[in-house]
Amino acid sequence: RIGWFGWRMGARLGLARPERQPDPGDWLLAMGGTWSNDSFATAARELKDRKGMRLAMLVHDILPASHPELVADGHVVRFARWIEATTAIADVCFTPSRHAAEALSTHLRASGIPSIPIIPLPFGSGFAEPRQDGPTPLEGPYALFVSTIEVRKNHLFLARVWQELVTRHGAGNVPKLVLIGQRGWKSEPFWRFMDQTGDVGGQVVTMANVSDAELAGAYRNCLFTVFPSLCEGWGLPVSESLAYGKLCVASDATSIPEAGGRGADYFDPTDESAAIAAIERVLFEPGYRQKREADIRDNVRPIGWDLAARAILDALSEAQGPVKGTGSHANR
Repeated sequence: RIGWFGWRMGARLGLARPERQPDPGDWLLAMGGTWSNDSFATAARELKDRKGMRLAMLVHDILPASHPELVADGHVVRFARWIEATTAIADVCFTPSRHAAEALSTHLRASGIPSIPIIPLPFGSGFAEPRQDGPTPLEGPYALFVSTIEVRKNHLFLARVWQELVTRHGAGNVPKLVLIGQRGWKSEPFWRFMDQTGDVGGQVVTMANVSDAELAGAYRNCLFTVFPSLCEGWGLPVSESLAYGKLCVASDATSIPEAGGRGADYFDPTDESAAIAAIERVLFEPGYRQKREADIRDNVRPIGWDLAARAILDALSEAQGPVKGTGSHANR
């Protein structure tokens, strides 16, 4: 009620007035996390029924269905209701990767939900560049991991890997590990490990609430990045790392190799020995990191969000079949 009142007041002030009312066949494009809004499917169905609109939406991933143990409590049931209600009325679904498209298609078949056009999009590499970088987060060399600190991102695994690297090679021969991200769900075991080890002897540093400029500085001045996530719909920190010309040592799970392509080195995110070996190669093989950075510079081209926007427009232009719905405008 408060939100509706605010919208009406904004409309009266000319702040939120739509340019025109939708016509039959117009597209409602929903690219955000609409599954967090329990009334979205009902409102979208009403627009389709009353206005004859088409619905295109982004399904970033189906992790609450495919990896329920790795998401926040409460997401699983809400997501299940949302995916069934929205895919029943959507005309097109976009995903950020081929893996996410295949996972969604498999989930719909297994759930007995009718098939729907599913189109992977070319996802961009991050946000607009700030005018200038912020300060470097640390004195001296460091590796960087950008992500919300939650169980799915595998921070405890990486902290243990870093502890083993320091044990093998000595703190003076291993760069510090900088973790940039907010505290998230089911991360208590990681924080306990950090307390018990004194932040791995001061070798692991956590930071939150950094600005875009500070994040850009952190990327540009790190030695390399690490991304050990267990599952993703895309893997933005991987492609973001490559956009800054930095090698990413990344998980080989789900969509992450699509985000990294040839610009990342991969390991099994459940195998600490494999992760240690991949990081040791970057740290200790003479010239290896520089060679990989040169390959990224010469052969990896960051994708701009304008390409994603054009892909959406092209897909919607081609998807001109009957409007999917149950009301008077269905089959127009």
